[in-house]
Amino acid sequence: MSEDTHASLAEITKRFSSLLPTGVEVHDKLMAPIEPDLTSANLPNLAQQYINETEGEKKMRIARYKEAIVKYDKAEKEFFKKLDSAVLSRREEVIQESNEVDEEQMKSLEGEINSLLDQ
Repeated sequence: MSEDTHASLAEITKRFSSLLPTGVEVHDKLMAPIEPDLTSANLPNLAQQYINETEGEKKMRIARYKEAIVKYDKAEKEFFKKLDSAVLSRREEVIQESNEVDEEQMKSLEGEINSLLDQ
C-alpha cells in the first residue's frame, strides 16, 4: 500500500473511532436504567455505600445485581444487533452511491473517447 493509502486509512479509522462510543460508555448507557449501582461511576463507591448493610440485605443486593447482569446481557446483544444492522445498511448505501458515481464517470469517459474517435 502506498503512503497515501496508509494515511487515508488512518484518517478514516480515527474519524470513525470518534463516532463510536467507548466500551465504558456503552456499558453505562445500557446499565444505568437497569441497575445504577453497576455503572462505572458508582462501582468504586459501593463498598462505602453499603458498609452498614446486614448479611440479609447484602444477599438481596447480590441477587439484584445477578438479575441486572442477565438483563444487561440481553440489552447488550440487542444494542450490538442494532449497531451491526445500522453499519450494514450504511455500508450498502455507500456502495450504491459509489456505484452511481462510477457509472457516471464511466459514461463521461466513454463520451470523451467517442468524441475523440469521431474526430
